[in-house]
Amino acid sequence: MILELLYGCGLRNSELVGLDVHDRLKQDEWLVRGKGKKERKVPMSEHARMALTDYLVTRGRIMALRHKDPTALILNLRGDRITTRSAGRLVKQIALAKGLPRTTHPHVLRHACAGHMLEQGAHLSDVKTLLGHARLATTLVYSGGTNWKRMRESYDRTFKR
Repeated sequence: MILELLYGCGLRNSELVGLDVHDRLKQDEWLVRGKGKKERKVPMSEHARMALTDYLVTRGRIMALRHKDPTALILNLRGDRITTRSAGRLVKQIALAKGLPRTTHPHVLRHACAGHMLEQGAHLSDVKTLLGHARLATTLVYSGGTNWKRMRESYDRTFKR
């Protein structure tokens, strides 16, 4: 579920661990508090929803044994809110188990989310909004430069004769 929320929603690690149960606005939407306490709505994919449903069963078991933090979405086995370090360690462990590079960490998943959306034709301003960036220039870093194939296709459509 952690991977799905980081990648599928483009969350920062701090946003992930800061999620509360009541931040789920709809079946497929979260209210996320980003940098500077700015709030934004973030959609949730079908995969993330399924992973969340499975996780909530486990969370319920933890809450039955340990009544520590009833508001936190992601708990450790002691019933406390998970830390950014713990989330990073979990991401790395899962990545290594799946044969991904040792350098995989939560921000890599956020980067991949933005890059894949842009590759699939998402508008840069939409990705900016999803990621919670204040400036478009910040989002441009995630684009990895000009996608020449997409630019050429757009150019050809524009100047078709």
